[in-house]
Amino acid sequence: MTSIYRRYKSFLDFDHGYLKAKDANQGPATTAKHIHHASEDWASHRKANPANVLLPGTVSWADSLPPKIRPVALMAQYPRIANLLALAWNDPKSWSACINDLLTDRRGSRQGFPKDVLDNLFDLLDHRAS
Repeated sequence: MTSIYRRYKSFLDFDHGYLKAKDANQGPATTAKHIHHASEDWASHRKANPANVLLPGTVSWADSLPPKIRPVALMAQYPRIANLLALAWNDPKSWSACINDLLTDRRGSRQGFPKDVLDNLFDLLDHRAS
């Protein structure tokens, strides 16, 4: 897979050349406007932050589960993860991928979930399997 930026190499070279002074006698080629854009933090514009509150669909999903299976601790402590599990619940492939990713430490540096949340995850796993 090639990077999308390779297609625009000539554009990037042009832009980079524009920001540099082409001749020492001409002075700097940048303006205050360009400097402001270069230093602006665009991180908040790049990717939306996931909802860290319970969504209505997640509450409906939890209400549809038997009372002793409801992931109360998970929803209280990790609403974003509860939202993901609720969304994946009706798709076996998505559910399997999601729950396996949560229960498997592939990086070797995860702290793990608190016991009550882990119990919720295993209860959901057992209930989904039956």
